[in-house]
Amino acid sequence: MIIPSNSPNPYSPFVNPYPTPQIPQISTTPSTIMAWVQGEQGALSYPMGPNTRAYLFDMNEERFFVKVSDITGVVQPIRSFKYYEETAAEPAPVPVEQSVQEETSNYVTREEFEKALAGLRNNNYKKGDTHHGKQTVRGTNESRNDESVQ
Repeated sequence: MIIPSNSPNPYSPFVNPYPTPQIPQISTTPSTIMAWVQGEQGALSYPMGPNTRAYLFDMNEERFFVKVSDITGVVQPIRSFKYYEETAAEPAPVPVEQSVQEETSNYVTREEFEKALAGLRNNNYKKGDTHHGKQTVRGTNESRNDESVQ
């Protein structure tokens, strides 16, 4: 009897008489479930397979739960959401004058700036000030310009 070369020899002592076990493949594509449950207890006890996302709507209240399991089947903490009807009412527009006034309330006018600057200059050049904007170096009687101070 001639046995084709690509098939194993049934009379060989090296042939494994047992079939090779196949490893079951876990689906990596996530599945989504939508179901109705009774309260939070019903959502917590809802069975989940691996790699699944379930949107569980509460029959008793206006809320739903999102329950997610990862690829190994471990369930993540359940999240709860409430839903309400959206209304078409829009917020009243803010008058332009009020918004401009709020924006400019944090700024000074040119006149206020010049007045404050003049006050600072007058304080720097008090009577008897012999340094004229220069800073005294400690331990000496010399003075140096403000720009040279680091």
